Amino acid sequence: MLGAVGSRRKGEPITLIRLKLHEHPAAPQHEMRQKSVLDSGDSVVGTVANLYVDEGSGKLRFLNVVTSDFLGLERKHHPVPVEAVSD
Repeated sequence: MLGAVGSRRKGEPITLIRLKLHEHPAAPQHEMRQKSVLDSGDSVVGTVANLYVDEGSGKLRFLNVVTSDFLGLERKHHPVPVEAVSD
């Protein structure tokens, strides 16, 4: 579980939890793990590894996007707000 990150309303913290592999985000959101992430030029920049939801509402808040270097040896994790992603 992550600590308080972001807010529902100004000054009100939320608690994020990582969904386990057998758990899925609440509707109308859908499963995004293992999907490729593209940049604005349609080049693959990473893969969605994990999903983080608001513990209280179950609403999907962040995607954990994993990127790697040219050889695929160095992996980096990037939290991306769901609002920054389009289908």
